[in-house]
Amino acid sequence: LARGGLIAWTFAAGLAAAWAHEVHGGVPPFAAFLAAMAAPVGLFALLYGNLQALALAEMGDKAGSASSAVAAMATLGGVLAAGVSGAAFDGTVVPLLVTFAAAGAVGLAAIGPARRR
Repeated sequence: LARGGLIAWTFAAGLAAAWAHEVHGGVPPFAAFLAAMAAPVGLFALLYGNLQALALAEMGDKAGSASSAVAAMATLGGVLAAGVSGAAFDGTVVPLLVTFAAAGAVGLAAIGPARRR
């Protein structure tokens, strides 16, 4: 389920980036942008809590410390992604959407070696 969600997130964000760039020159109308972002943001909302729960499932009595470590890594990753996305900003929404797609791809790479249950 997590892999499918990450694949859908990556695909939806990549498709939105291509659509915004090709159809609207990177500056889609606001309502169209909101509609295009609905799938990636909605999938992120569903995936974040579930993936964090999966990451902490084996921690047991150390769940509090593990949760802090996971949150710190997520914050660091977000800061790095925001820095790259901000540096790539060119007045369009394309860098934001590409960052969403890249984050999905990184997530897929991270859970790639994980075993299936």
